[in-house]
Amino acid sequence: MSSHPTDLRTLLAEEPFVRALAHSLLNDEADDVVQQTFLRALEHRPNVPVQPRRWLARVVRNLVTDRLRRRGRRDVRERAAAVTDRVPSPAELVEVEESRRTLVEAVNRLPQQLRTVVLLRYYEGLPPRRIAAALGLPVATVSEHLRVALRQLRARLDADHHGDRRAWLLPLVPVALQPRALPWRELLQAPVPAGLCTGVLAMMTKTKIVTTVATVLVFAGAWAVWPGTGAPMPAPQRDAAGGVAVAAQPMPIRTEVDAVPTQTPQREVVAATPKAAATTGSLEVRVRYADEPRPAADVPVILNRPGCDFRVGVVRGRTDANGSARFEALPAGSWEVTTGRAHAPTVCAIDAGRETECVLDLQRGMTVSGIVVDVTGTAVAGASIELGEPWRRDPEVIARSGADGTFALRACPSVSLIGARAEGYASSSLQNVVSFDGTPQNVRLELVAPGGIVEGLVVASDGKPVADAVVRIGEGRTDDLIAFTGSCPPLPALVRTDAEGTFRAIGLPVGTQPVQVRAVGFAPFRDSCEIAANLSVRLRVTLTEGARCAGTVFTEDGNPVQDVTVHVGQKGDFVQLFARTAADGSFELRDLPAGDVELSVADETHGKASASITAAPGAMAHCELRLSNGEELRGRVVDEADRPVTDIEVAVACEGTGDQREQRTRSDKEGRLQVRFLPPGCRVSIRVFGKLFDPVRKSGIDPAAGEVLLRVQNASRSAHIRGVVLGPDGKPAGNIGVEAHWQQTSGGTDVATAADGSFELGPLRTGGWRLRIIRKGCAWYHSPALTLAENATVDLGTIRLYRGGTLLANVTGAAPEQLDLRIYDDRGDLVFGMVSTNVPLRSLPLNPGGYDLRVRGNGLAAQRLPFTIRDGEETEVHVVVEPGTSQRLRFEVPAGDAGPQWFVFEVRRGGEVVLTGTSSRSSDFAAEHWLVPGDYEVVVTDYDLRGSARFTVGREPGPPVVVPVH
Repeated sequence: MSSHPTDLRTLLAEEPFVRALAHSLLNDEADDVVQQTFLRALEHRPNVPVQPRRWLARVVRNLVTDRLRRRGRRDVRERAAAVTDRVPSPAELVEVEESRRTLVEAVNRLPQQLRTVVLLRYYEGLPPRRIAAALGLPVATVSEHLRVALRQLRARLDADHHGDRRAWLLPLVPVALQPRALPWRELLQAPVPAGLCTGVLAMMTKTKIVTTVATVLVFAGAWAVWPGTGAPMPAPQRDAAGGVAVAAQPMPIRTEVDAVPTQTPQREVVAATPKAAATTGSLEVRVRYADEPRPAADVPVILNRPGCDFRVGVVRGRTDANGSARFEALPAGSWEVTTGRAHAPTVCAIDAGRETECVLDLQRGMTVSGIVVDVTGTAVAGASIELGEPWRRDPEVIARSGADGTFALRACPSVSLIGARAEGYASSSLQNVVSFDGTPQNVRLELVAPGGIVEGLVVASDGKPVADAVVRIGEGRTDDLIAFTGSCPPLPALVRTDAEGTFRAIGLPVGTQPVQVRAVGFAPFRDSCEIAANLSVRLRVTLTEGARCAGTVFTEDGNPVQDVTVHVGQKGDFVQLFARTAADGSFELRDLPAGDVELSVADETHGKASASITAAPGAMAHCELRLSNGEELRGRVVDEADRPVTDIEVAVACEGTGDQREQRTRSDKEGRLQVRFLPPGCRVSIRVFGKLFDPVRKSGIDPAAGEVLLRVQNASRSAHIRGVVLGPDGKPAGNIGVEAHWQQTSGGTDVATAADGSFELGPLRTGGWRLRIIRKGCAWYHSPALTLAENATVDLGTIRLYRGGTLLANVTGAAPEQLDLRIYDDRGDLVFGMVSTNVPLRSLPLNPGGYDLRVRGNGLAAQRLPFTIRDGEETEVHVVVEPGTSQRLRFEVPAGDAGPQWFVFEVRRGGEVVLTGTSSRSSDFAAEHWLVPGDYEVVVTDYDLRGSARFTVGREPGPPVVVPVH
C-alpha cells in the first residue's frame, strides 16, 4: 500500500464520518455484553471449539456475573492505554489510512441520492428527521435510503475483495476500535486546516462510541468469516509483495477461554436453521457514451421482465457520477435493460446468489441543446426535460435546465420528441427534432400557460400506502406518440409513488384533468381533479383489489397454442396488460379493472381471436380464445407478358362493413399475395400501385371465389421536372434535397441540387406529382400539383426559399385541446396542423403569402380565418370559438367502384370553404360536424370522384345529408 503524506491530513478531517460509517456497516444492534464477548474471542484466539455457539454462551454468562466487579479495572486500563499508546510505524499508518480511503471511495460510488443521505447522516451527524426536513423527503424514505446504502456498500466491498469479507472487515477493526492510532497531541500542535481540528475534537468527545464500534465490527463480521466446524486450518498465504494475505487467515480462538466456570445454568442451544438457497441476484449496469467512451451520469435505467408490462412493476434507477446503477435482490431469470434514450433493450440473465454486470453503450446520435423560457422570454431554471421517440414507450426525464434555462442532451434518437415542465406552468408542447446525419440541433421550449400541482397519497383499501404506483394526470397519451410536422400535444404528467405512497405531479394545465393510477396487485383507478393556476391540489387515491382472468388459447381445430400474448388494451392506453400462454395454452391475467373487459390475441400462424369478460374485484373470470384466420384472400400480380411482379404494394379493404382500415401487403417473388383476417362473407376492394406501373383498382371481389389475378401495365417513364433553388439570401442553394412524390402512392424520388442550385428529376412516370424542399432554417417549400404528360418536361423556373414567418393563434371561448386547427395555403393545400393544450398556439415557419386558418372541434362551430404571412414576422390571429349545431353527412359511393379508398370533401358557405374533411368509400355511417346556422354546400373533388349537395343548418340538429358520389 502507498499513500502520499499530504493525503493523511485530508483523510484526518473525515475521521468522524469514517468511524460512524464503519460502525453502521458492521452492526448497529450489538449490546455491551455481546461486544465484550467477541473482543475477548479475538484477543485470546483459542482454537476453534467444536460448538462455538455453546462456548460463546458460557462466555456471555460469565461476563454478566462479574461485569460490575471488573468495570472499574477495565476503565483504568483503558485510560492508561490511551495515555501510553505508542506512535504507529509508517507502514501501519499507511495501512490504516488505506482502509479509510477504500471506504471513502466506496461511498463516492454510491448513487447520488444514497450518497447524499450517507454524508448527511455520518459525516454531518444529522439524525434522519433532520435529513428528511433538509431534503424534503419522508423520514421513512431517508431510513430506507440509509439501509439500502449500507447494503450496497457491504456488497461493493465484498466484490472489490473477491467475495472475502475478512479482507476488508479486519483492516477496519482499528478504524472502528479507537480514535485513530495516531499521536493526537503532536498532530494538534502542527499547522492543520480548521476542518481537521473540528473533526479531531468531535472525535475526542465521542469515546464511548469509539469503544462500542470495535465490538460492533466483530459482531457483524465474525460470524460471516468464522471457519466451519472441524475445518482444517490452512497455512497463511502471501501476496506478491510478501505480506500475509488477510483474507486467507482463519480466526482461531484460544483454548484458555474454555476454562470459564460452568456453575451458572446454561442457556438452551438452538440448532441453526439451514440456509435457504438463494433465489435472487444483483445487477450492476454501467452506461457509457459509445463514441468516446465515457461514463454517462444521471441516465435513467429501467429493468423489466421480457414480454411483461413496461409501465407497472418495473425496477428503475439512475446512474451515478461513474455511470453505474446497482440493483439488488432481483429474481433470477432474464431481464430487459433500457435507458431513456429509447435504444433497443439489452437482455441480461440474473443468476441466483451472483452479481451480474451489464454495459450499455448509448449509440452515437443527435446532440440537442436548448433553452426553456416563459411567455415573456425569461429563462426558466430547474425545468424537467422529457425525451421520447415516436411510436415508442413513455418518455423519460433525462435532464433539467440550468440557472440560465439552458440544457444539453447527448445520444438522442434521430427523431426525438422533447418537452419541458416546471412548477407554476403547464407543460410545453413536444418539439419534433430531426437529424438523421447527426447534425447538432437547437430547440426553444416555451412554458406559456399557467399550471398547477397535484400532491397526493395512494393507499390500499386498508389504508396502507402503496409504493411504486404509477400516476398519470392530464389528457392524452404518453406512449405510441404521433409526431406531427412541428410538435405534439403536451404530455400528461406521469409520476410514481415513493415508499410512503406519496407523489407530486407538476406541469398540469388549468381545468378538469383526468387522473389514472395503476399498481401491482390492484385494479386501475380512474377519476378527475380540478387544477388551479399556481396552486397545489391534495388528492387521496384508494385502490381496490384487481380482478383476474384465467383461460386457454386454442387453434381453430382445438389444439392449445403456446407462447402467444393475450392483451388487454392497445398502444396508447394507460391500461395495457399482457400474459403469455404456457405449453398447454393456459394464461392468467391479473390486476384487471372491474366491469366489461375486452381480451385479444393474434398469432401469425393460427390467426386472431377476441372475447369480452365481466370482471369483479378479487374474483376470477374464465375465458376461452379460439384463433381463426377468418376469410382469406389470395391473389397473383403479373405484368402484360404474364410475368410475376414482385414486391409491389397491394391494399385491401372490406366494403360496406364500417371498417375503414386497409390491410396492406406486398407480392412475393412469384407475384403472389395473401391477406387474412377478413370478415366471413365480405366483399373487398383492391388497389395495386408501384413506381413502375400504372395503378390497378378492383372492387366487389369475393375472397371465397378463388385466387384473384391482378394484371398491371408498365408506366411510361419519359417526363422530367427541372428548376433552380435560391436561398433566403438570393444566392444559389447547392446540395439541397428536392423530393418528388407521386400523388397516388407513397412512392417517390429525390435529387440534390447542383452548385448553381439547379436540379432535374426524371425520367418520371406520367400522372400527378408534387415537389417538396426542406432546408434547415427555412420554411418548407411545397409545389402546386404537377401533371406530367408523356415525354413532357415541366420547368418550375426559380424557386426562392424564405426564412418564413409564423402564426400566433390566441384562442378564447374553449379549451385548446378541444380544437383542431389547420392551415391551408392559397391553393387550398394543407401545409400545417396544430394540436396543443398550450395557448397561444404557434406554427412552424411558413412561406410569405396568403393562408386560411380553419378551426373545428367537437361541439364547436367550424370557421375559416384568413391571414397573411410576411417573411421574418409573426402574424397574430384571434380565434373566438362558439357552439355549433350538429350536422351529419353521409356519402353514398356506387357499389363496385374501385377508386381510392379515401376521398376529400369541402363544406362551403357563400362560396368560401369553412371545413375540409375525409371519408372512406367503405364507410356506412354519417360523420358528424358542427356548423353555425345558415346555408351550405358540400362538394367532393378528389381524384376522379365528384359529388355535391346543398343543405341548411338550423338551431337544432337535422337529418343526415346524403351526398351521392360518382
